[in-house]
Amino acid sequence: GHELKSVFSGVLRSEVTCASCGGVSTKYEEFNDISLDIARAASASNVPPHSPPPESLLSCLHSFTRKERLGSGERCWCSRCNSPQVSSKQLSIQRLPNVLCFHLKRFKHSAIGKQASKIDTFVKFPLHSLDMYSHTSAAVCAGASGAGGAGRIA
Repeated sequence: GHELKSVFSGVLRSEVTCASCGGVSTKYEEFNDISLDIARAASASNVPPHSPPPESLLSCLHSFTRKERLGSGERCWCSRCNSPQVSSKQLSIQRLPNVLCFHLKRFKHSAIGKQASKIDTFVKFPLHSLDMYSHTSAAVCAGASGAGGAGRIA
């Protein structure tokens, strides 16, 4: 019950920005693990220089927290425009849990034929410490690039 929640529970911040008026809607949600999309990290088109390799935990985390433009079929309701609008969405970690669990999405689903294929790629991850600062709300909201250390997990 409460003991597990105090160890594994964190808070995720979701920020949706209207492309038309710039209005921002922020929501917070508790989580017990973070699902990382290996295929999305590997297919990132706007990869900044000096990025981690696409088959690493860090690249999956960058993909998870990078701002994404929502498609026209995913328009979000904007209370300022009073209508559905094209928007962008960015996730960040508002509060890190004491123990952070990652779930690697190892299946890629195709829209045609509804088939799934397994992703067998080895995902590199640090053995001793993982600096989560650049994925926290404090860094994302400040536009920081990851130099902090306040979110280090040993």
